[in-house]
Amino acid sequence: MRIYIDNYSPANIMTHLGRLDAHFKTSSKHIKLYSNDGQYVMDNKQYYKLLTVDKPIIKRTNYNNSNMSLLIDVSHTIKEEVLSQVPLNHLIIEHTIFTYTLNNLILNVEGYYEHSDVTASTSGSNAFNIINSKNMTLEKYKNFVPIDFYFTLNDRELLINGVDNCLDNYFVKEALCTLLMGDRVPV
Repeated sequence: MRIYIDNYSPANIMTHLGRLDAHFKTSSKHIKLYSNDGQYVMDNKQYYKLLTVDKPIIKRTNYNNSNMSLLIDVSHTIKEEVLSQVPLNHLIIEHTIFTYTLNNLILNVEGYYEHSDVTASTSGSNAFNIINSKNMTLEKYKNFVPIDFYFTLNDRELLINGVDNCLDNYFVKEALCTLLMGDRVPV
């Protein structure tokens, strides 16, 4: 399940990412292939076709007594192992996902790096440094272009309390506002 903010562009989240580092959990890279036959992802040197099981979007208006509307997508994706080959005509994009956590709420920011002369290198438990061709360490968000961001809830929390109870929880509301605005926000 993914929770989106209605009418909030992924580009807007960029102004808050630096302030979210206290909640930074992980970064991961994924290679995605797009073709007329569908989407594919490479995982551990194996290709998988992504099959989406589509469900209706649930819209929750005036969330937290504000003008914010949440879009709750309960669709899910199945990874089907590719046993032969991927389509000949395809587009390859390397995606990076930054993950932040607070109070059982997870923020995922997905995007790519704009310049091909930038490569990624990891060092340390919470470090994700970008190195350019001149070996200068740059800020991890430099040249990062977000294309999607969404929230997820801790699966255990969802199973116990359900979606509506989780979203109405004071700590989840506080976490959502904090992760969205980049600062601790009272609810």
